[in-house]
Amino acid sequence: MSIRRRRFLAGLAALAYAQGAAYPSSPDCGPRTNRIPRAPNRTGPAPFDPACAGVASIEGTVIAPLVHMPITGNSEDLKKMVTLAWNGAAFDYEAKRFYLAVPGGHADWYPNESFMIDLVANRSARLHEMTPYPPEFVGGANRDIPSRPANGIYLYTDGKPASRHTYAMPIWLPKQQRVLMASGACFDKGGRADKYCGWLDPATGQWAHKNLWPFHRSGMAAVYDFRRDRIFCGRSTQNLWTYDPATDTATNFPRGSDPYNADIGVYVSFQIDPKEDCVYAINLGGFFPNDDAKRADLLRMKLGQNTGQAWEPVAIKGDTSGLKGKSPGFEYDADMHALVLWDFAYPDRVAILRLADMAMEYRAIPVPPGAEHTINGVWGRFRRLGRGRYALMASPFFPVQRISV
Repeated sequence: MSIRRRRFLAGLAALAYAQGAAYPSSPDCGPRTNRIPRAPNRTGPAPFDPACAGVASIEGTVIAPLVHMPITGNSEDLKKMVTLAWNGAAFDYEAKRFYLAVPGGHADWYPNESFMIDLVANRSARLHEMTPYPPEFVGGANRDIPSRPANGIYLYTDGKPASRHTYAMPIWLPKQQRVLMASGACFDKGGRADKYCGWLDPATGQWAHKNLWPFHRSGMAAVYDFRRDRIFCGRSTQNLWTYDPATDTATNFPRGSDPYNADIGVYVSFQIDPKEDCVYAINLGGFFPNDDAKRADLLRMKLGQNTGQAWEPVAIKGDTSGLKGKSPGFEYDADMHALVLWDFAYPDRVAILRLADMAMEYRAIPVPPGAEHTINGVWGRFRRLGRGRYALMASPFFPVQRISV
């Protein structure tokens, strides 16, 4: 074969990959990229084609084999705690990779392994091994976690961070090519939240311990602010701050007075609308459900101001049940200019809140395999792949599901 022909075929392959050949579907529902398509004489999202809605397994993406934890009562069923035990995931939108960082925690799961699930290469890998379980404590109450040390963090005996509930905290740092994980409810006592902040290098499986987090809290949430290359974080809707990975610095977020400054539990999630430069927050059952004056299903706060930023409730048209779930998957969709949610309480649908008019709509889908292993929340295990395409990691026993809407 001539060099010219080889180059031609290589170009075709690269074009097919860029257009989403790694995510085949039938029928063809448009590009599978993060780029917003440009078409002449057309504005806004493409019309919805019901034939494109569906769920399909991305084969090869079952989480890498988990260890058998040598304690009394161990079983295969315990391994679902990697996702079931209040754990979200970081996501690399460019490489299309999920990262589970030391998922487990509380009294649910001791092993502090971390995993990568590659949705392009259709594979998963364990990034580092677990800290060996101390044999002298097999079956006992002591799970190799000391009292909180003076530096405010929990590490196992080999220096790796303790297994923990990660909630909506794990974040992929695109410039540093690292996974950030902070705080959470450590094994084996849920109240053992710490101020740990660490970066995981997927290439080596090594953890780098960073500056301490501003607060120790079992329920943390974070979202990446691509406009400013920093992370917006919060302990519920209070104690807000930003984190600059370039300097490893956390800074209090300036805000004005509002009635939504409260610790409302572990279920909170954030998303940023870059078009309007604002952050949205959702939580279990609405905020302050017993206070009519402050009840809200969705809160919004403007970014980019020096002072006076405050949460405000959002008036929504239509059925708001899709916002009332227990930590549903929660993503911003640039093509639709919408917030898109998947809730395990309603596994046969996807909720879409169009931000232009704050109107809710729902699209029916088949129930994704493994949905029963999401009963404590989804958080970052539901992510946007591209136009009309989402990925859901519901369970360690099933492949990641590609959801088309």
